[in-house]
Amino acid sequence: MDEKWNAKFGFFWYNDDEIFKFTKLDFDDKARKLAESGINIVITFSCTHFRWSMKQHWDIINKCLANIVGACHAHNIKVVEHHSSHLTFDPLDDDEWDYMERVLGKRLSSIDSWEGLREYAREGNTAATAEYRQIDGRTGHWARSSYKGWCMCFNNPGYRKEYFEYLEKLYAITGVDGIMTDDVQYFGAGHACACSHCRGLFEDETGYVLPAPGREWERFHGDFDNPAYVAWEKFKRNSTLRFHEDVTAHFKDLGLELLRPNYVSGNIAFNWTGYAFEKALHLWDWVFQENCFSYVIKHSWPQFLTEAAHRFNMGRLADVPSMSMFYPDRFDSFYFAWSLSMAWGQLFTATPEGEDICEIERKFREFEVRHRNILAGQKKKADVTVYWSYETANYCDPGKSRHITAVKSWTQALVFAGYSTDMVFACESKIDRSVHGCLLVPDARMMGDGEFEKIYDFAREGGTVVYTGKPGERKPDGTYRSGEELERIQGLPSVPPGPDGGSELFVGKGRIMRIGETGLDNDYYEPLNVDRWQRTAGRRRPPGYKAGAMAAEADRILGPYILKSMMPSESSGIVNCYMMYDADERNVLIHIINAAGTLDDCSHDAGHSDKIPAFERDAAKTFKANIRIRIPGASQAYLVSPEFDEEISLVAGTDGEWVEINIPDGLFSGYAIVRIPFLEDGRDRL
Repeated sequence: MDEKWNAKFGFFWYNDDEIFKFTKLDFDDKARKLAESGINIVITFSCTHFRWSMKQHWDIINKCLANIVGACHAHNIKVVEHHSSHLTFDPLDDDEWDYMERVLGKRLSSIDSWEGLREYAREGNTAATAEYRQIDGRTGHWARSSYKGWCMCFNNPGYRKEYFEYLEKLYAITGVDGIMTDDVQYFGAGHACACSHCRGLFEDETGYVLPAPGREWERFHGDFDNPAYVAWEKFKRNSTLRFHEDVTAHFKDLGLELLRPNYVSGNIAFNWTGYAFEKALHLWDWVFQENCFSYVIKHSWPQFLTEAAHRFNMGRLADVPSMSMFYPDRFDSFYFAWSLSMAWGQLFTATPEGEDICEIERKFREFEVRHRNILAGQKKKADVTVYWSYETANYCDPGKSRHITAVKSWTQALVFAGYSTDMVFACESKIDRSVHGCLLVPDARMMGDGEFEKIYDFAREGGTVVYTGKPGERKPDGTYRSGEELERIQGLPSVPPGPDGGSELFVGKGRIMRIGETGLDNDYYEPLNVDRWQRTAGRRRPPGYKAGAMAAEADRILGPYILKSMMPSESSGIVNCYMMYDADERNVLIHIINAAGTLDDCSHDAGHSDKIPAFERDAAKTFKANIRIRIPGASQAYLVSPEFDEEISLVAGTDGEWVEINIPDGLFSGYAIVRIPFLEDGRDRL
């Protein structure tokens, strides 16, 4: 197994104390605690994250980083430096100054901790970086970020020269093992960048001319039927991709081989910032998701599971691990977040915004080490696989296409309904019939001829294909297909509107179906966002979302065609089970998450302090269940959990095809794995 799977990521926070007060002994003590908790790679995080706002203090920051690297290396911990590549604080009014103070305060610092920071944020930063800034196409003036400040353009040669010189100095002084240049994004609420450099490059590369600010820009922006606008959306993504590639080329030219983990928070969304995360897959050593700081972990996990399906497939394509990053701040939120990561086949990393969680972390890292043989490099065999179309998500009008919302709704509903679930990308050359049973293609409106051929081959080999919405109404160049073209390329007659209208075609050993609208086109659990920067306690959870109703709709549509691999029954708390395989396919693994109560409608103001009952340190071990799973040739089952030390043998009965497993109460409360070894003569029949 690749050593990348042995990575135990943590965060090394360096704020005012570390920067201004720590001695070498203090750094050593902090590194030692991280090592004792099982961490072997740290990502740095700091009150200096907006590095360009701290330009006057780069030497002080680099000195602190050098101390961190020295201490961590002494304890066999590698260090990845992480900072924002271009964002700044630039408050324009009292509310924005208050925001800046609260952000720094949460990160154990303040404006007045830094000599001259107030003056630099008010005037000096403008003088130092004004010529580097992104330009808002609406106004022709500097583009504003989502963080009360300005931002810089990745096509600006002056910015690029100064930033790469900064990185070169940082590498030389600190000796870091890796680099994460964060926030390689365009802002201005999706209207940046229209600076002179971007205008010139865009015209050179595409032949199109960006319009002037004002009415011309307003007519241009958001018109996905205009090939020039789609070309500009592609240009932004190509620009950020080029920047990431240049960061890697730069350190390689210096003779360095640096680690490059990277993340994005929400990829299943319209990418208005032009972030080239998927397209830079060839650069990353680990791919992970940031399950955002302000998202309440207890109530937001359905959003995270959608992103996890995406990252798992990214990791599979690049043969690197995927990972989930959470912000837990106590035992129950840590345990729940860690359990979700294990169940999704990911690595786990946590940061509590600078607090010390080493004692909690040690327990779970030790479990990972004990069970590395089944947790590292897990694989999937899916009942239903959701098809993700990067082109549809990015180059079709998100106000018309339901692809993004349907991917979220379907992925969540399938998990709620107990299907073993996966995701594939439109860019894949082939869909592996040995891994994927049914392919669900939700309203993928922009598809190439080759995609339809690939999907047809999947069906011919015995797969079931379900199209929803208006698949392939547009070609990758943005032009529309006629009705006749669609019928020819799909091999299916047109479908009348409505959830029960559809067509079916038998192909080789499989079938292709197309259905119209469904109840899962736009009905998903949104994350509960309670901003930890704000002073209010939280807000009420939006009503109306029901996991049971979503599961029933998935069963109504797919139940007649798909036989589930596992069927939990008589459960006292199963919300979801995840079926995986170990890397060598010697064991089937059923990850059990007792998330009962996490999705109930709240009658109170919900927030980060809400406890996750089954995952509290002293929770009663009352979980019990019977689980039926279709594994020919299997006859034994074992249970492991961080809540007990030894593997427990379970009662397992079999009829030769289905195994029924009894989990009595009194064993665990929150999370466990059922391990089912299967016989050699049964493996080929899975």
